[in-house]
Amino acid sequence: MDEVLAFAKTLYPDLTFDFGGEGDDKYSRNFWLKEWKKNPELLLFAKEDDRVCGVILGWAENSSVTIGGDGVSVEYKNMGIHESLLVEIEKRAKRLGHKNIVLGIGEGEEEFYAKMGYTGKTLIQSEKYSVEELKKFNEQYKNYEVTGAGVYDGHIHQLWLDSSLLDKGLKERFEKEIGDCRVQIIVNKEL
Repeated sequence: MDEVLAFAKTLYPDLTFDFGGEGDDKYSRNFWLKEWKKNPELLLFAKEDDRVCGVILGWAENSSVTIGGDGVSVEYKNMGIHESLLVEIEKRAKRLGHKNIVLGIGEGEEEFYAKMGYTGKTLIQSEKYSVEELKKFNEQYKNYEVTGAGVYDGHIHQLWLDSSLLDKGLKERFEKEIGDCRVQIIVNKEL
């Protein structure tokens, strides 16, 4: 588990959560150990020559599987490893009775997930701007359908937009032009 978490951490060097760190927060070593005991089928990895080269780390919530980390080493991209891991976790999740898989993806990964049959929504979060201010900016841009809105954790204003998975300009538009917000593409696949 420690080797897998150390590898996952290399995939996400800019994120604030600490794969394998101490404590009980999501993504900590304790969190993943608990998930491994509950659903070992949802933590997958690939190895070559005794070295981890790909992972998919998921957990179950209600009827859904959330993938908290996935990817392969740069030298193993475009070799089918990531695709194989995704197909395998989809099979396992379905066998366990889950209805869908959801995960946040990084910039530049849109085509990969679209090819794998995932659809997406855009999540915009801001501690500075209200939901109404985020909606106004959306109206000025392309006026995407708002599929959800609210305040998370008491201070993070969220807006969900029904945008195309392949509309890459939306992230840049919100983050650079409006500023003080975080934009993430969340993808989903029904099983």
